[in-house]
Amino acid sequence: MDEHKTLVDAVDTYGAEHQMWVFIGECGELFDAMSDYRRGRCDIDHVAEEIADVEIMLDQLKIIYQCRDAVKAWRRKKLKRLWLRLKGGGV
Repeated sequence: MDEHKTLVDAVDTYGAEHQMWVFIGECGELFDAMSDYRRGRCDIDHVAEEIADVEIMLDQLKIIYQCRDAVKAWRRKKLKRLWLRLKGGGV
């Protein structure tokens, strides 16, 4: 299975607008799963499943907005900033 092609096919099949709304719904499901886990109402496997759903939708958003490289660049910058904060050398 080609993951990227599957993601592109999903966007092409369902449409960008629809997939953006699905992303919002998946974020809500992750939020609920995290809350349920803290209350002992579900196991960590359910949280992992919802994280996977959000990651899949994030990958589709990168396709929709054609910003994969920009996301990578921002991720590197933000991880470096976090690292500096953890080392006591940044704000």
